[in-house]
Amino acid sequence: MVKCQNCGAEVVGSDFCFNCGEKIEKFDGTSDVCPKCGVLNVVIN
Repeated sequence: MVKCQNCGAEVVGSDFCFNCGEKIEKFDGTSDVCPKCGVLNVVIN
């Protein structure tokens, strides 16, 4: 499951949002860098 970057709807198993039709950007979840803005994601335990 991913969230649509346009409207925030949860999208499962599709390349497009069922709510607004926006193309869903898929990215490697192991990356520490946000694919949209380039900010480094830091996990605080």
